[in-house]
Amino acid sequence: PGTALGEYRGIRVVLCATHDTASAVEGIPVDGDGLYLSSGTWSLLGVKTKKPLTGKPILHMVPSQNPSLFVSAQGFCLASNGKNAYAACCFVRNTPKYNAGDDSDYNSSVVLYQVKTGKMVAHADKLPLDHANSMCYDPKKQRFYICTLGNARKPGYIYELDWHMKVTNKILPKKATHVGAMAWYKDQYIGLLPVGHGKYTFVTMDSNFQVLNQTGIIHGYDANYISQGIAVDDKYIYNVACDFDDSHWEKHQRVHVYDKATGKRRGMQTLAIPHEIEDLDIFGGKMYCNTNRQTACDVYLLSGK
Repeated sequence: PGTALGEYRGIRVVLCATHDTASAVEGIPVDGDGLYLSSGTWSLLGVKTKKPLTGKPILHMVPSQNPSLFVSAQGFCLASNGKNAYAACCFVRNTPKYNAGDDSDYNSSVVLYQVKTGKMVAHADKLPLDHANSMCYDPKKQRFYICTLGNARKPGYIYELDWHMKVTNKILPKKATHVGAMAWYKDQYIGLLPVGHGKYTFVTMDSNFQVLNQTGIIHGYDANYISQGIAVDDKYIYNVACDFDDSHWEKHQRVHVYDKATGKRRGMQTLAIPHEIEDLDIFGGKMYCNTNRQTACDVYLLSGK
């Protein structure tokens, strides 16, 4: 905000904070750190600080193979074996050459880390994951799931993995063959299904991946914002979205909060994380995210519920 662009018919043109609420908050005369409450279409409570409050990652993960082979860290989730907490993450090499049809220019690495020690305990290599956009863990089945989205050449299979990161099943849900993100909650899988540029619908599947219903998202995404991963609780679906036209990630990625029953957007929060956020998970009553650092992945604690 404040950058001068030039003049239009003798009027000086200066960038504002890009949004009416952001402009109102930016105009608050606060010296140093200060709380604010902005009330309009919705009420927004926050704090103005001199620097973004990004916090520090709680875990750093790398592929099981040479990191230079990979171009993207993607889906992630957290899980417990009853004693310790673990984090899983997918790394892929889905280069333009691969996307053009050359399957030889592809690689993948799925890793499992113990959170407390920061050590890798299991991994799987060269799984055909394509765009492994999202992961989730089903504690009743004790299985990890990776949704692969797919492309024009390949359907978006959902891969089931055990605690050794070995594939135990490959699933292609009817009426939901290109799930872009997925979360588990109380015996159901909630998926995010792309239905057009910037348009999505939520799909609810039972424990056997049979589609129960679909809910269209009401009030979708602003221009250039693309959906990433999701997390789910009793009432809401939380979906992270990023603006890929601007690499200043700490200013251009958000969590959108949607009503689980109606698909209406109930709120939005910008995330001041310095790298692209790929996926979300709610674990132990707290929300976490992972970041795509291409050859590495960091896990951040976002909030306690």
